[in-house]
Amino acid sequence: MEVAFSPDGQRQVSASDDGTVKIWDARLWTPELLTQAQARNALRRYRRQLESLENLRAQLRDAEHLSDLARERALEWSELFCTNRE
Repeated sequence: MEVAFSPDGQRQVSASDDGTVKIWDARLWTPELLTQAQARNALRRYRRQLESLENLRAQLRDAEHLSDLARERALEWSELFCTNRE
C-alpha cells in the first residue's frame, strides 16, 4: 500500500495492491466540515427511499438527528442530489 499527502496537506491518497485508490479528506474537523458531513450522510441515508424531491425534503425536515445547520445544508443540496443520484 502506498500513501501520500497533497502538497497543501488537505488530502491524502492511498493505493492498495489490488489497484484500489482512495482519496481522504485530511483537514481538521471544523464546525462547517462537520455540518457538511452530516448533510451528506443524511442525503445518502434517504437515497434508498427516494421517491421525489419533495419526499426527500419532507424527510429532511422531519429528521430529528440533524442539527439545524446540517438540515439547512442538506435542503440546499437536495435538488442537486436528486439530479445526480446515480
